[in-house]
Amino acid sequence: MRMPVSVGAILLVFSLTSAVRAQTSTPSLQDAERAFSEALLRHDRAAFVAAFAPDAECSLPTLKRGPEAIASSWLPFLIDPGTTMVLTSTRVTIAPSGDAGDSTGTFAIRGRTSNGIQTIPGGTYSIGWRLLDGHWRIATLAGSGKAPSRPGA
Repeated sequence: MRMPVSVGAILLVFSLTSAVRAQTSTPSLQDAERAFSEALLRHDRAAFVAAFAPDAECSLPTLKRGPEAIASSWLPFLIDPGTTMVLTSTRVTIAPSGDAGDSTGTFAIRGRTSNGIQTIPGGTYSIGWRLLDGHWRIATLAGSGKAPSRPGA
């Protein structure tokens, strides 16, 4: 009688452990993109840099390689509390392998002008993500500085 109870208990612990591991093993790509966007809104350079893979490449606004070089080219959005880049995600997908993904959206620049604070559409962006050491990191960041066209325009 003890054998079935012991085997049942072991199976229960194993299935609970597997379920917890499955829930925590792959972080949400949407959460990673949201954290990146929030780092910009908070002017949090450390969080911004941490979002990138060590070999990341960014072509927005100019081609830079590596998290620190990328952050240096984004300084107006990381140090000036009056200027912010607002990212609005429109699509997030994960590759079937589960270790890569991409997201796209629009960006706008919000800042103080002579007419008060304004948000000016900036264009579109595309982010290539890789799962590294259990965290989503940006491998590539690109964009177009042209605002998307409006329907009927």
